[in-house]
Amino acid sequence: MSDHGQALLKAVPLVFGKENHAYCLRHLAENFFQVAGKHDIWKEVTKQLVKQILYRVAYAPTLGEYNATVQELRAYKPELAQ
Repeated sequence: MSDHGQALLKAVPLVFGKENHAYCLRHLAENFFQVAGKHDIWKEVTKQLVKQILYRVAYAPTLGEYNATVQELRAYKPELAQ
């Protein structure tokens, strides 16, 4: 699937309802790991750690928790939290 097709952009919310944002997160994660690969995030253990932080950022229930988790990502690898 691509985010470039207008038909898909309209159809995804119809099929998945409010849960359609999970697809957005998956797409964001794919893009994130393409960039992460350029910053030497290749080892599986490291990828899993960074993936956990990314998902905690995405699901942070408050602005404070979001900011704290982004700071954690910056502390781990500053280039990933630009």
